[in-house]
Amino acid sequence: MTLKKDKIYCSLDIETSGFDPLKNEVLEIGFVFFEFDTKPDTKNGTGAKPARIKIAKEYSRVFKPHGEVPANILGLTGIRQAELDNAEPFSEHRDELQELLKDAVIVGHNIAFDIKFLQGFGIKFSGESIDTLDLVQWLLPTHHSYNLENLMHTFGIEHKDAHRALADSKATLKLLEKLLQLYRGLPDKLKKQIASFIEPYNFTWSPLLDINLPAWSFPIISDRSREIAPKSGVFKLEGKRVYNFSLAADYVPWLALSLANQQAKSLLVIPKSRQVLELYRQKLVAKPIFLPEQTFNENKFESLIKQKNLSVEQIKFILKVLVWRQTNWQTETFMDLNLSFFGGQFKELISGGELNGQEAEGLIACDQEVFLQLSSLGYYTKRKTVICGLNEFERIITADMGSKVSWGYINYLLKSYFDPEGGFGLEKYAVTVSQALADGDLFFGLASALLQTNPPTFQYYKISEQSEYDEKYQKIKNSAENYTVKLAKHNKVFKSAIIEKFILNLEDFFTQQENRVKWIELAENRCAFLSMPLDIKDLVGKTLRPFVSISFADSLDNAVVTDFFIARLGLEDFDRGTVEFIGSKRKALPAKQGDLFSGEKKSLAKKQAGITFHCLAAGATQDKLRELISDADVLPAAILFAGQVQVREFYDQTYQELKSFASLLVQNNSGGSNKIFRNFSIHKNSLLLCTDKFILKHLAAQNPVEPVGKLAVKRLIVCRLPFDQFTHPYQEALGKTLNNAFNDYALPKALLNFHEVLKFFYTDELEDIYVIDQKLDKPYALVFKDYYKTLPGAKLAE
Repeated sequence: MTLKKDKIYCSLDIETSGFDPLKNEVLEIGFVFFEFDTKPDTKNGTGAKPARIKIAKEYSRVFKPHGEVPANILGLTGIRQAELDNAEPFSEHRDELQELLKDAVIVGHNIAFDIKFLQGFGIKFSGESIDTLDLVQWLLPTHHSYNLENLMHTFGIEHKDAHRALADSKATLKLLEKLLQLYRGLPDKLKKQIASFIEPYNFTWSPLLDINLPAWSFPIISDRSREIAPKSGVFKLEGKRVYNFSLAADYVPWLALSLANQQAKSLLVIPKSRQVLELYRQKLVAKPIFLPEQTFNENKFESLIKQKNLSVEQIKFILKVLVWRQTNWQTETFMDLNLSFFGGQFKELISGGELNGQEAEGLIACDQEVFLQLSSLGYYTKRKTVICGLNEFERIITADMGSKVSWGYINYLLKSYFDPEGGFGLEKYAVTVSQALADGDLFFGLASALLQTNPPTFQYYKISEQSEYDEKYQKIKNSAENYTVKLAKHNKVFKSAIIEKFILNLEDFFTQQENRVKWIELAENRCAFLSMPLDIKDLVGKTLRPFVSISFADSLDNAVVTDFFIARLGLEDFDRGTVEFIGSKRKALPAKQGDLFSGEKKSLAKKQAGITFHCLAAGATQDKLRELISDADVLPAAILFAGQVQVREFYDQTYQELKSFASLLVQNNSGGSNKIFRNFSIHKNSLLLCTDKFILKHLAAQNPVEPVGKLAVKRLIVCRLPFDQFTHPYQEALGKTLNNAFNDYALPKALLNFHEVLKFFYTDELEDIYVIDQKLDKPYALVFKDYYKTLPGAKLAE
């Protein structure tokens, strides 16, 4: 498709007081008109020269809102209240903007939001737009983040005044140029294939792909990349032992390296599948094993691309997979294909297979979820097996033997076949999906209406023996019976094993079962039925029994937490082994300890400044926090608050002061956890404001993209001892089974939370840890105050 010279291109961005044009207002608009200089090089007589993008005109204006602008919006955008007070209303410039923008092709990052918002204020557009968010997702299919600030950092584009409209519109234009250059650098064969797919579709960006911009070489990786450490020795693992590694190093890759160097066949079980993929990339694993739904099925993909009348969304998905397949270092699993923002609804079109039980030489690795299936199938049971992560293993056993049936999940499953709102997916499923969605809305809506408070809040409805006599519960039970019958009928069309399991789980929820805790979770537009096993020792024993040699490994560094998991998992007959490390915090080798380690002991010498551990038995007042975060010298830093209310109050009161020397990243104000943490690492003066639960939730999640595993800060401030509330039905039920619920459950879980948080921030850059809580003067708090003893290089402040 040829670029039309009469087209007017405009890169545009707006800043608003919120997300709803019916409730919120436009605070600022910025845009640049640009053109592509494609003139031939007549001066040197060499014919066509590389094109370039030229800005023809720019526009920027702030508008006076009718209502008050929340402090978090002012803090995010950097727009000063004085600017708004001195500006003119949007209505006075509507006609001017309409005249400027009416014929333009609008370019932006997630531009649909800007266009829809401005349309709500009376601006009419040409109907043509180019979204750089669409382009980047198939041109960089494995990139971990698609937010504008991160992409600017990735491409090395200077981005001053982020979240100001004109600056963001110019940044988006630079991003567009980089993406077009990236396309020019793709292999010719791949570009021809892409061109053939998009030719029948009227993508506004298609003509731009032919512009002769300087090509940017595409980083094609055809093989696994590197080894992470020298072959430094062999760690002699013994069966029926729980090994506790120091925080001084990331023990999982080191353990993989040691096992790979042994003659004996081993199976390494890791908490998350992305860790398995990373070890495979680092050549530490000879054979990784992934779930069938994570496995790339080449035949299914080839069948997909041969289909007729594919939707626009399917074409975008195909482009993403095509580039990934051609440029990625592996295609066994699509786990490094970023489907978090788009494409997840089409995963079933490219996935499938069976767990491979065929033996292989060298180290085999899998995640804990796969391990449970290997156990049930009897695969690799003769191998020396090491399970990493006691906390994660306890969680996966509990979740795997339990079930969760939710409104949101069944809607997600159904919309993966066809999405009635956007018209995405296969038309042959449209009627069945609509009917199934309506049936689900009726059932889950009824349960919510019967149990939810007004106004809706997050709450639990605990199931007990008395529930059978509750009229509301009986209505929900009868409705569930009708719903499962209807959903089973619909599933004859989908033939989905996942939906079939969903139906069985919902039926089981209303069946009397021993050793089960059941509850219903409710929130606005949310309803879920959960069932979890209470005592899991027998389940653990059944899972481990087929394997001839089992050991566990973790870096808990505390006897209280280790004792809790040994009791919880029924590992009392396992011996214990501790592995000390020497060297720097990030890179370390195990010290020789008895017969556990053989080989040359090697120190990676690095002088450590050490960590100072401060324990303050007081309240985390705003004045105290301001004192601890007073200037840029202590940055980057993080403050972990007791709750979201405290985060918001501190931010609202201090953002103007803090923004003078810090780049603020705030929970519920700066995106999701991965976005916040990656943007945090871009700036040397970053300050993170969030709760400890925000960190813990991030660590526990099975992220659809590569998660941030650690965050480097100079100063960490923890504003409470992270005890869980016993209001959760499962925790309440578990506590009742123990002789001393506080000592045997609440305290170990709080110390585990504390440990997980500190491990996330434990890097070479960490200098100070402040723990502030009035409970620190309690006798039980001694285990928290003594925690510094488990941190290599740490000392207690005088």
